[in-house]
Amino acid sequence: MKKTIRYIQIVAVALLVFISNNACDDFFGEPIEQNITQDTVFNSMLNAEKLLNSAYSQVPYLWPTGWWTSSTTSNSSRIHQNITASITDEAVTGSVWTGAKIFYYGDCQLSPDNVGRYAAATERGMIEHLFEVPYIYFYRAFTYIEGVDVTRGATSAFIDETKAQAKLLNAIGYYELIKRYGSVPWVDHVLLPNEMISEKRPPLSEIIQRVDNMIMEALPYLPESYNDANQGRVTRASAYFLRSRLWLLAASPLFNSNAPYMDNDDANDAIWLGGYDATLWQKAADVTKEAIDYCESAGFALVNTGNPVADYTLATRDIIGNTELILFSRRIASSNGSKENNQLFGRHLPPRAGANNNGAGLTSPTYNMVSLYQTVDGSEVDLRADNPWEKLDPRFHASIVHDKADFGGVTINANIYTSMNSPVANPVKNNDLKNGWISGFYMRKFLHEDQYTNEALRYDAPYLYMRLPELYLNYAEALNEASPGNNDITTNLNKLRNRAGMPNVNASSQSEMRELIRNERAIELIFEDQRLFDVKRWKIAAETIGATKYGVHRINEDDVAAGLTDENGVPYEFGDYMIKECNANLQRIWNDKLYLMPFPRYEINKGKGLVQNPGYN
Repeated sequence: MKKTIRYIQIVAVALLVFISNNACDDFFGEPIEQNITQDTVFNSMLNAEKLLNSAYSQVPYLWPTGWWTSSTTSNSSRIHQNITASITDEAVTGSVWTGAKIFYYGDCQLSPDNVGRYAAATERGMIEHLFEVPYIYFYRAFTYIEGVDVTRGATSAFIDETKAQAKLLNAIGYYELIKRYGSVPWVDHVLLPNEMISEKRPPLSEIIQRVDNMIMEALPYLPESYNDANQGRVTRASAYFLRSRLWLLAASPLFNSNAPYMDNDDANDAIWLGGYDATLWQKAADVTKEAIDYCESAGFALVNTGNPVADYTLATRDIIGNTELILFSRRIASSNGSKENNQLFGRHLPPRAGANNNGAGLTSPTYNMVSLYQTVDGSEVDLRADNPWEKLDPRFHASIVHDKADFGGVTINANIYTSMNSPVANPVKNNDLKNGWISGFYMRKFLHEDQYTNEALRYDAPYLYMRLPELYLNYAEALNEASPGNNDITTNLNKLRNRAGMPNVNASSQSEMRELIRNERAIELIFEDQRLFDVKRWKIAAETIGATKYGVHRINEDDVAAGLTDENGVPYEFGDYMIKECNANLQRIWNDKLYLMPFPRYEINKGKGLVQNPGYN
């Protein structure tokens, strides 16, 4: 009997079920664009690869791609118009009517009622992750794995390599679920129409090992590289890289500690490894060293021409010439015929008068994050200087636009309003500059300066999912916990610092080195969607995400006339900078339940064994 395969467009999907000819709550129950029989899909290598290609949506793309998405099959419109930096201590956004508001307002509005595909579209589009979406792509990948052997004209090499791709894509999907939810329901094959299913979560230790096994099954059959037409496919390097991420997550305090982050007898084995295991740090160090050795032998290397700002910009924005880029994804979204992802990309450019599609300053870095940058000569930042930021780490200048900085040939005024208490929390709209001052800084990283002054330019922004520097940081972190004082810790940190033109690190204790590593990670990976999950796995979100957010304000005539003074009572002079709290509506209150995401309430209510994460009623 022919099995029906639905892969062109899936309009709706419920948890865990991958194939059916009958509509019900647990199966594909809504109309789809077309059905294609198994014989048709595997009638040729070309058709088979189309199915595999559709599973590549498992590789995350966290740049926003739509204003208000109604999609129930995609995670590509993350928290509406914002990036995850706006819900950490990295940045704030004046556009609090966008996705960040669910995380900003009060005790966080994130709940089991607004995180799934059945939530209202206006709320669903604000959530960083839709729980069900990875299971759509599991279905496609497992369908491929189980059917490709009969593909007409396929060689054994083709079958082995493409199956390996599908397996690694599934491993990526499970890793992304685990870091957000802890253990999740496990599926490892295409479920038949009448197959009984359970949504019970396996123990966390077990699912981590299963994912690792999946990676190791795929690894020997993955190629080192592809031709230009196939860039963006998973490689052997990306498999090694994923193992590093997986075991570093397992070793981290969120899962590897003497007690769970919140006690819940029903869910403890799904959110906690049952006690602290020091050997997990050595495991993380070992697999990361394997990843580094392989990647370096395969030709991956830091972009390092001796121009730190240009090198870091290329490494974090571009594909061509980027020797440290291991895996990326790209989307081309359209709305009413326009490439709206490009439009949204441009909206993160600094505000400017007359801007329409480009320049709303949607991401405003905090002084909390700016203060993590060191100066190249070890000097203190003088906020009373004309340009206090001049000597900061070159990665600062490649990542953040400060007041009076040059951006696209324009001198940026990040101090538009006369007071820190008066910015209007709305973006540019109808050519009227409204976003104005939020923190005194704007985002530069990822952005193209020529787009700032040329409204017609559009950029198909790639999402850089795996970069070599992360492996050096992973290794330093794991080794510091497993073998404090090991010389390889500073060696790997200094690879990044020296590329940036910064002096070597020096620490006198394990705890001091831990802070240096975390600081270096925050700087090197700023805005790359790492910080949100780093502070969670370190269990320091209360003092980072939950901390008071600060910006800087340039003193003007009114401030001088009012006699404003610093903490020592010294009067400010015109042009000085002062640190001041961001507006109250940009502050956040941390709750420990937020260490993991909630499952949709309707999935819990099905009564199939899915246990909710603690703290969500």
